[in-house]
Amino acid sequence: MEMFEAAAKENINGLIFTFCYAHPEDDKFVKTVTKRVEKYGGNVNFAQIYCEKFELKKRVKGASRENFDKIKTKKGLDATLKKWDLFTPIPFVKSLRIDNTDISAKQVAKKIKMHYKL
Repeated sequence: MEMFEAAAKENINGLIFTFCYAHPEDDKFVKTVTKRVEKYGGNVNFAQIYCEKFELKKRVKGASRENFDKIKTKKGLDATLKKWDLFTPIPFVKSLRIDNTDISAKQVAKKIKMHYKL
């Protein structure tokens, strides 16, 4: 939280962070981040990036996940999807929603950049 507030306080032009929103468990986190940034005149832009479940199951074993503390098995993915609602958009903020089932990370980044005029 200190990082968000410090960036807003110093009027840093852009801070990008990612997290996996779980509805409704992460509502407090979203509200706290937004409040701390807006306190200094900043704004938070949300983008929900998702793909179809069949695609998640293909990607879960991808090499790009090797060096990160991410789910790496279909069994782990199924358990996570059963435990948390990871597909519902944040209900109280505007969010850009992008289905990346069939598009690259670069294309997703371009869509976010264009939508938020970054």
